[in-house]
Amino acid sequence: MKNPFCISRRGLQHLFLSFKGDFAQDLFQRALDRYSYEEIEVQLNNGKGVIIDAIAANSKLSSSKTENVEVLTALQLSDFYFPYNETAICFELRSDVSPFAIKSYQDLTSALEDNTYVDCSVIYGDKKMSFQIKRYPQKHLEHKNEAFMKWFESKRRHYGEMNGTILVIILQPSGFSMSSKLNLTELAREFIFLKDEITFDEIVVFFNDSMKYFTLYKLYPKEEKLLIPLEWGLKRFRGEI
Repeated sequence: MKNPFCISRRGLQHLFLSFKGDFAQDLFQRALDRYSYEEIEVQLNNGKGVIIDAIAANSKLSSSKTENVEVLTALQLSDFYFPYNETAICFELRSDVSPFAIKSYQDLTSALEDNTYVDCSVIYGDKKMSFQIKRYPQKHLEHKNEAFMKWFESKRRHYGEMNGTILVIILQPSGFSMSSKLNLTELAREFIFLKDEITFDEIVVFFNDSMKYFTLYKLYPKEEKLLIPLEWGLKRFRGEI
């Protein structure tokens, strides 16, 4: 990284939770400008109405933005590789932004470098792991091994030499089920056949398995499945663990 911004895992978590709290407060204040407390309470209790629609729309927009995906994935990668340790997490910033200028979550996400080979690094002690994060565009591709490998080949050729980097592929939608048409065990075998052409240290897929587990499935160089129970992961994210 040429212009890194590094922060503790807990510090990054605090930035994000503060941002979400400010967002919720702002949304509530705007609702107060239009509705009475009684009208707001009715909509919240019924789970429908203009306020509920606004919350859903903004949540969907937030979760779909690349910069938000990178930050949230970095936090989860820290939990997978160093589940009980306090790590440092680093991001590449644009060259025109000083790392010392980052004071809020919005500062960070607006300053992230788009064109970089390393989206984030997780550091614990003398161990540093670098990640390139990509979303598998299921809206546009068939959810089958052949389509997946064709997509991967285009990324491999684009990035070229990637020694020292782990490729993280996020499967969407988040409720991905292992009963999907995508056979991960067969994919792992296909990657072994390509070992002379692959320069990534690891290739992993990340998904929320049927709303029960956060799952990190290693496809290369060795097949391995890491699970974090959804409840534990959410408590960890909220700082309760």
